[in-house]
Amino acid sequence: MSENNVSTTAHEGMCDYDFPSLANVVKYHFDGSIKANGWLFTTDAEGLYDAYLANIPEGYRQQHTCHCCRSFINRFGSLVCINEHAGTYSPIWDSDSVSSFYKPAIEAMAKIVNKAKVTGVFLSSKETLGTPQTAIDYVSSWYHFNVKITNQMIHNKRNVLTSGQAMALKRENFKSVKKALAEFPKALLDSALSLLEQEKLNRSEKFVGPVKWLRVLQDRPKGLKGDNLVWKAIAMAPEGYCHPRTSVVGSLLEDIEKRLDFDLISARFATKTSGENYQRSKTAPTEGNIRAAESIVEKLGIARSFVRRFATIEDIKVVMWKPEESKKKPSDGIFSHLTAKNAKDNDYSVMSNDTMLITWEKFARTVLAKATALQLRTPTIGHYTGLTTAVHADAPPILKWDLEEERNPVSWYVYTKGSNPRIWNLPLNEWVDVNLVTPHPTLWGTKPKPHLAEGVILILNGAIDNERPQACIFPEILKDDLHAIRKTIEAHSNSMHLSGKEMGNACGYSIRKGANDPVIVRAKLNNTWTQYKIDRWD
Repeated sequence: MSENNVSTTAHEGMCDYDFPSLANVVKYHFDGSIKANGWLFTTDAEGLYDAYLANIPEGYRQQHTCHCCRSFINRFGSLVCINEHAGTYSPIWDSDSVSSFYKPAIEAMAKIVNKAKVTGVFLSSKETLGTPQTAIDYVSSWYHFNVKITNQMIHNKRNVLTSGQAMALKRENFKSVKKALAEFPKALLDSALSLLEQEKLNRSEKFVGPVKWLRVLQDRPKGLKGDNLVWKAIAMAPEGYCHPRTSVVGSLLEDIEKRLDFDLISARFATKTSGENYQRSKTAPTEGNIRAAESIVEKLGIARSFVRRFATIEDIKVVMWKPEESKKKPSDGIFSHLTAKNAKDNDYSVMSNDTMLITWEKFARTVLAKATALQLRTPTIGHYTGLTTAVHADAPPILKWDLEEERNPVSWYVYTKGSNPRIWNLPLNEWVDVNLVTPHPTLWGTKPKPHLAEGVILILNGAIDNERPQACIFPEILKDDLHAIRKTIEAHSNSMHLSGKEMGNACGYSIRKGANDPVIVRAKLNNTWTQYKIDRWD
């Protein structure tokens, strides 16, 4: 049989039907379904292969008894997509575009699948589901059902769990979320959401997303459609959303449910979410945890990923603002490093003594884009910060926002109770030039993750941490796969130090959403310096 002869079957050389065309229709329908709805889900559908063969014309069933196609139908034929109306449909079996020969078989399978109940989120270690073709000899092949899934469903060697284990975990997540929805009513979630959105609790911005996610699910319809929406939400949920009852969010909801005084609720929440407590270990790792960590690190090949250094300005991929002078192309002459004698004499800028109260969002929208220069008055204690990155640029990602398809190994750190500018080689309560403004690394790239942290960092001229900090690999920034060995990773991080201090020119000051510590800056616009007090994010 010739593989180029599209009028032949996949299994025998007959001209009464066209299996390669059917296989192509299946792939085309699948690609469109995945593009529209993104995820696949397992179901309890059974008997598909029997329905397929029973609806092939009797004289042709023997030719369609194929091991590869039977395996595809039994393993993947029952998968469904969930549409925007919470309904399910088969992304594989669509009878509208197939020939009359195959129409009854495809309709029979689609009918079974479309009535099935969703049982889980589908993940695979392979990009291609099924076997595209098998060779008969040097010139001929048999064709089979096969489709390709997208990267988000591929669970590869970079994951600690196998695809089967990860699917089992998603099923446990479904049970956990359903139980939380039963225990936390709408009114309770609304109260928590109100406190968080008004930024009345410590690090509110980090927990708005999980509570809002759960609140939206409370409005789901009853029955199977409601369950479908929960499954779809679990498939797309950011890491950490699917365990509301055992998380900090769960303890907040319980405190509100107990009708505790607000001050007590706030204090308890602040303790649990403080930098020194949130997901941090208070005890040394056990021998078992260390062995498990070594095994996982070896399996994932990530040992080099834990070697960190101070970042440089060249490591910053997203720049919101730079001073006008830095945009000018430097001269290549041998005297380019010299400053003209009358350079300062030509500066007729005016200094305004008024201080305008403003939010960061308004400042960024109305001032930053027009400013030709920017300065920060260094507070006595504040959110001075350092950017860090991987020493080995090709080391596998270990951070939540560092993706295989879009690398970003840059992180940052601040001292939990603030720090003094002198630690950072900066003068106290004086104006310091801002070299550039960048969003927090969680917001870089095409897939920002504001639920992890939202804010900006003002890179300050001459800033560097003189304390020689540890590696600053914190549990809350690590990929979820590494959560089980966080004690060992944190202990390892505490025993290491950042390198590259002499080159680390990407330190500065963090302005974070949810933090209400005011900061004073001044911006040069139209040759006039105006002072601003940024008292909140928005």
